[in-house]
Amino acid sequence: MSSHNSHTYYLTNEKNKAQISLTLQSKNNELIILAKDDSLKDNKEYIVAYNFNSLHKIHKLFKMFSTIEEVIDCLSELIQNKEAKIYSDENNELILELNIQLFVKKEIIKMNLHKKNINLEETVYQLTKKIEEMKIDINKLKLAVFGEPKIKQEEIDFGQIVKNENEKNFLIKEIETKLGKKIKSAKVIFSTKKDGDDPSVFHSKCDHKYNTLTLIEAVNNRRFGGFANLPWCSADVYKDDKNCFLFSLDFMESFQYKNDGKAVHSHKDYGPSFGSAHDINIQKNSLTQKKCYTGEGSFNYNNKSSALSGVKDYVQLNLYEVIEIIV
Repeated sequence: MSSHNSHTYYLTNEKNKAQISLTLQSKNNELIILAKDDSLKDNKEYIVAYNFNSLHKIHKLFKMFSTIEEVIDCLSELIQNKEAKIYSDENNELILELNIQLFVKKEIIKMNLHKKNINLEETVYQLTKKIEEMKIDINKLKLAVFGEPKIKQEEIDFGQIVKNENEKNFLIKEIETKLGKKIKSAKVIFSTKKDGDDPSVFHSKCDHKYNTLTLIEAVNNRRFGGFANLPWCSADVYKDDKNCFLFSLDFMESFQYKNDGKAVHSHKDYGPSFGSAHDINIQKNSLTQKKCYTGEGSFNYNNKSSALSGVKDYVQLNLYEVIEIIV
C-alpha cells in the first residue's frame, strides 16, 4: 500500500468508550480514513475513501483546498484542537464528527466509516508496518546503549543569512527547546537567490513540510525570521502553531507567540507570513520593491519597538531563505 502524509491519532468512542486509532492518509489522490478498534480481539477495522468530488458533496469547506494533503492538514488540526469526536451508530458503523467554524457560523461535518474487509494488500501493509516498528525499537535500544549520536555541524545548513556559529547555535537551542527534540539535520529548500521571490515557487517547494525556519535579510541589513512547526499550504488560513516563534539575529533574541490562534498565515499570494497583524508578511516582488511588512500582533516583543526590521512598515529585502529542519 503506497501512501504518504500519513497521520495517526487516538480518540475515544463516545458510545462504548473503546480506544480508536484513526489514521489519515493520501493514496492515488484520495483521502483514506482508517479506524481501528484496539479493544477488540479481532482488531475490527473501518475505512472510508474520498476523492475531491465526493469531498465537495460532503461540505463546501473542502472546496477551499487544492490537494488531498491540505485536506489532511485541516482534519489533523481539527482533531488536535479537540474539534472532532467518533462514535458508533445503531448499525455499529463508526461516525467521525467534525466541528468547524466557517466564518461566523459553526457547522458539523459527519463522515461514515464502514467495516473493512481484510485483503492480501492490507495484510502485507500491516506486516511491513510491524517490521518498521521493530526497527524503531532496535534504534531505541541502540540509543540507550550508545547515547545520542553526535550531529556534525556541516549537516545543519542554515544558508547564507546566518553569519557565524553563535547565531547558528542560538537558533539550534531555540528550536530544540520548543520541540523537545534534537535536530538531526537542516537544509535549504527555498532561496530567493536561486528561486526568485514568486510566492507560487515558495509554495511548490515548502508546502506540507513540518518544521521550517524562515530567515530574512532586509536592505537595511536587519536580519530576522520565524520558525513554524506546522506546515505551509496554499489555502488562505491561519494556524494556531504553539511551537512557532519569531526572532532577531541582530539582537540574538526570540519573540514568543501569544496564543491568539494566528501564529502563521498561509496564502497562495504570500511567501512565509506570521501573525494576526502581519508581524511578518512577504509578498511578490519583495526583492525589488518594499513588499515585506513587519508589524506587531501575535508575538511578544519584550518591549522592543520594531524589533524585526527596524520599522513597523513595508521594507525591501535582499534575500530570504526557508530551511527544513529534521528532528
